Amino acid sequence: MPNTGTENINLRRGFFPVDAGIRIVSPKFLQGIGKYLTDKLSAQEDVKTEFLTAYNSSLNKAISLHLEENSLPEEGCRLEVDNSIVSITGGGEAGVFYGCQTLLQLIKGKRIPCISIEDYPEVSWRGMMIDVARHFFAKDYIFKIIDILAMHKR
Repeated sequence: MPNTGTENINLRRGFFPVDAGIRIVSPKFLQGIGKYLTDKLSAQEDVKTEFLTAYNSSLNKAISLHLEENSLPEEGCRLEVDNSIVSITGGGEAGVFYGCQTLLQLIKGKRIPCISIEDYPEVSWRGMMIDVARHFFAKDYIFKIIDILAMHKR
């Protein structure tokens, strides 16, 4: 298995609660990723999320999405989870998306541990072969496979 390029993981005390009232905040150009994360979190039982395009520093229980093109590789991400705020920063849109995938994978029992992760893939191309010449796959199945591949990031 290739090295992921993970630079830093720092686990801290506490948890971010995954329940009603979470606000997801992103700039308009990351709106698609923000809505994706909103849909994924809202699909969980007893979780209601709100999507916003304007950040207010007084927000509690917020997940904010950012870009920092100069400090991270295109697919790199920095994830900061605190008791009341989650910050996902990517070097590009792909990095923000992969940061969201990491956040979703950290959810255990309606909470996310307070953690700081800086991560990026070692290789830029990853893939999977689906043999459509010998096997028929329904459209929904192909979409499900693509979603599963996105979760793996590596």
